[in-house]
Amino acid sequence: EAGAFAKRALALKPVKLHLDGITDELRFDATFRPLRAFAGSVNLVVRRETGGRWPFEVQLEATEPEPDDTIALEASLHHTAKARFALVNSLSTNFEPFSAYFTTDSSRALAVQPTQGLLAPVGAEGTAFEVAFAPTKYSMLERGRLVVKTAETTWSYEVRGTNPPFVVPEATTKIDTHMSARYLRN
Repeated sequence: EAGAFAKRALALKPVKLHLDGITDELRFDATFRPLRAFAGSVNLVVRRETGGRWPFEVQLEATEPEPDDTIALEASLHHTAKARFALVNSLSTNFEPFSAYFTTDSSRALAVQPTQGLLAPVGAEGTAFEVAFAPTKYSMLERGRLVVKTAETTWSYEVRGTNPPFVVPEATTKIDTHMSARYLRN
């Protein structure tokens, strides 16, 4: 499966196919466009029509991309704020299995539903996701990275949860501490 994924993500275009001398080089333009993180290798085999075969192992690595978007939620202590969005698999005309999760370094106050299912294809109504923030303590900012992954593609979102700003209440005194003039001695 990894080899097939790499072959779909890698395109080679020959730039120079003929050797003019013993020190001459063949040249290729390579475009590597994976839609999810990947590390692996593929074999590039150069064959000469008159005989000869030269295999080359090409190492490929695609690191985690920057988040696709940011989701901001604000909730009071022991309350839940939710955001809903729909996602379609723009690369497929078929429903594709997916998993959705927060990375292990994410706040425990964040949750996503559904965590697995079938992602709707292009042209269909998107698959609905719900992200929730339910703080159990006061804090400045709770963060997490939401990942939605299929076999071919990964979407990621930075999720930020905050508490509403605290406003100090204004109070008026309810107890009169002054004595009435009729009780004062002259």
